[in-house]
Amino acid sequence: MLEGINDLSSPTREAPISPEAHAALVAGLISGYEQIVTRAHAHGIKVYGATILPSMGGTYYHPDAENEADRQAVNAWIRGQSHFDAVIDLDAATRDSTNPAWLLPLYDSGDHLHPGPKGFQAMADAVPLSLFTGPKPRKGKRK
Repeated sequence: MLEGINDLSSPTREAPISPEAHAALVAGLISGYEQIVTRAHAHGIKVYGATILPSMGGTYYHPDAENEADRQAVNAWIRGQSHFDAVIDLDAATRDSTNPAWLLPLYDSGDHLHPGPKGFQAMADAVPLSLFTGPKPRKGKRK
């Protein structure tokens, strides 16, 4: 489950929002994650959570320090909680180590929001293939 960059960025695209609105935004996003995971688990579906990629410098949303703090708060929750069956740290895989709020330039498509081909490869490489191994499903007779 990789979700949230638009949720975190859209409310501040045109103008800043209050600290209370930022807190409500983070709480609402986390609540949404919890609901999705709970509902999936109720149906026996595993959910692998992915951290939200950096987007500082983005030309569409114009993120600022408050947006980055929101992203960091959600990512800390994703990394630190136990609702997901596994966590894939796409933030760590794609960020610039010298400026962690930004995508690594090699991985940036140019808009500072979407990864380019090498960024998508880094994301793929961050997924442990062991998540997809295990007992093979039984093949039943088709009618």
